[in-house]
Amino acid sequence: MDHNTNETRHSNNKKPWYNQGWMWLIVAAIGIGVLFFALSGLTDEVSNMNESIQSQTEAIEEQTQVTESIKESMNNLIATIQDAVNKITGATS
Repeated sequence: MDHNTNETRHSNNKKPWYNQGWMWLIVAAIGIGVLFFALSGLTDEVSNMNESIQSQTEAIEEQTQVTESIKESMNNLIATIQDAVNKITGATS
């Protein structure tokens, strides 16, 4: 009878599976793995976004250079037309 009391006491003191240390170790390992892969994916997304921004910045810089070149050419053309008009009006007066 003492043997049965000992078994009952032992089974009553046993923790449920979800309160075992190994269970929380597995949960922590899975959580760390999920966080690692999530951060890895996020890092890739940020890297791709950065590359896209740099590419767009380069395109904008090229467009700005073209615009400046057009502006300079237009100013030269206006100056040439003004000189021609001045020469024509000066010659007729």
